[in-house]
Amino acid sequence: MPILTTNPSTAKERAEHRLLVSLRFACLMTKHRNPMDCPRVQQRVAELEKYLYQHHPSQRFDKVYIDCAGDLGEHFALRVNSSNYQVTIWRSNHNAAAIHTLFSHAIA
Repeated sequence: MPILTTNPSTAKERAEHRLLVSLRFACLMTKHRNPMDCPRVQQRVAELEKYLYQHHPSQRFDKVYIDCAGDLGEHFALRVNSSNYQVTIWRSNHNAAAIHTLFSHAIA
């Protein structure tokens, strides 16, 4: 699955895409069962959180990750809290659409 899009069309989407690809790579390389326990993943999460705090996310990013669980590649999911831009990542054995539905119902 592509992260956001394979063809980012705006500078904001290109910046987000770069951060997400970097974060996905760190997740793929970690030996930790929980990717959030990995120092490299934590560093990349901090970079994404800082970016989101300083720049309003693109509409596409907002739709996929803000208060929703979205794919971060095939084996990971990512969710961003809208109130403080806190990022959470976990290993996913489920389809992101199913996770999105679960989160949507849990929040509602």
